[in-house]
Amino acid sequence: MNAQNLETVQETEYDNIYFQIRKVKTIDSYSNKITSSNGGITYDRYIETTYKYPFDFPVDNSVMNGMTNANMISTVIEEIKELVVLNAPRKLLSHTKTTYQFVNGTYLPKMIETKLGDAQDFDKKIDFLEYDTKGNLTKYWERNGIVTQLEYFGNSDIGKVNLLNLKRLVLEVLHLKRLHMNINHWLAFRQLPIQIADLLIMFMIHLVD
Repeated sequence: MNAQNLETVQETEYDNIYFQIRKVKTIDSYSNKITSSNGGITYDRYIETTYKYPFDFPVDNSVMNGMTNANMISTVIEEIKELVVLNAPRKLLSHTKTTYQFVNGTYLPKMIETKLGDAQDFDKKIDFLEYDTKGNLTKYWERNGIVTQLEYFGNSDIGKVNLLNLKRLVLEVLHLKRLHMNINHWLAFRQLPIQIADLLIMFMIHLVD
């Protein structure tokens, strides 16, 4: 196998004002190099990742404007990944965006949403629910239906202040019902007693309690 075929090349474009990474073009072994008549080189296929920052959004967005003024210019707000093929429409691979909020005197994540492929709507991936007065995340929700609660060492814990002390998982009731239904279907298919589903759910609740 020719090692050249496994080569991956990246071309990076920077913002000309804030000097953050604006675009990354990734050329892999599926791409073919094209040389123009004037000696320029391009490719017939590549993946382009575009990054957006607080300064990319209108100044009437108080949070984005505040983050820019606070020099939080390297925080990625949106990441858009597209497949670019010569003489074909661009194809969206993924689009991730993070919403921020002003909490306790600082700007902290509020929500992460993703969209894959041709999906019309964003799907909430993580919801940051609560922070303490020091800006430590204390509670967040994930789309698998699990809420995670975090506790930190306090001021009296010398050498451990603000370090994570406890992580507790809580399964949502609706998620449990869906899980119970799926287990029942699987047990019925395997011709096993459906009471096993109750035992499995009780065991899972015990694990995350």
